[in-house]
Amino acid sequence: MEAITHATIEEQKQQFQNRLDSIFSMPYGIRANVDDNGLINKARINTTEIIDKKMTMLIIELSDEYNLDFQQSRSGAGIKIQFNLITE
Repeated sequence: MEAITHATIEEQKQQFQNRLDSIFSMPYGIRANVDDNGLINKARINTTEIIDKKMTMLIIELSDEYNLDFQQSRSGAGIKIQFNLITE
C-alpha cells in the first residue's frame, strides 16, 4: 500500500474546506483530521452563521460524501458542527 504523503493529507483537507466554502457565506473556523488512509475522519466547524434548511441539506450531502456522521450544538455565541467517520 502506498504511503500517504503530507501533500495528500493537505489536499484532502483543502477539498473538504472547499466544499464548506460553498456552503457557508460567513467566516468559520475549521479543524480537520485525516487518517492513515488519507480520509477525513474527524472535523469540527465553528460558525456564527444561521443554519437554514438549504445549508442543512448541503451539510448532510457533505457528510454522506465523506462517510461522516455529524452533530450540531451550541458553542458560545455560535454553532459547532462535529463530524466523525462512520465506522460501522
